[in-house]
Amino acid sequence: MEHDDVEAVLLRHPLVRGCAVVNVPAGHSGDILVAYVETDDATPEQIRSFLAEARLPAESVPRAVVPMRALPRSDSGAVDRAALPLPPLSATAVGKHGRAAAGPAGRAVAAFFLVVAAAAAALLLTDHLWPGSTDVAAVPSPWAGCSGSST
Repeated sequence: MEHDDVEAVLLRHPLVRGCAVVNVPAGHSGDILVAYVETDDATPEQIRSFLAEARLPAESVPRAVVPMRALPRSDSGAVDRAALPLPPLSATAVGKHGRAAAGPAGRAVAAFFLVVAAAAAALLLTDHLWPGSTDVAAVPSPWAGCSGSST
């Protein structure tokens, strides 16, 4: 069943003005199907029970329902799927230590801050760990023996 078919079922609910069904990345567990529902009064539980009554195939039933007062729209009036907020991660999308699984962008940001912290620590601790190691006063320059004239 396609996302459009699930959206058509959702639009039959009397309290739903609009909706969008999308796949959302959820860390190690892959993508999950999420229904964003434009409503003022319907709760996620009501929407889920409505979908259960519609007898959708199990893989077509959204695992999360996010009620919203208004869905983000593009200039043409279509639902802007890229602007939909990420839902809270379920227990299946959370890592084994209780933290959300970081995607490639999250790992890149963490690596950047780790490199910056290591560089700052090295700069601050060098003189404490190796006193005098940065003192280059006794190191001769390459031209120290030159008298200025060529022979």
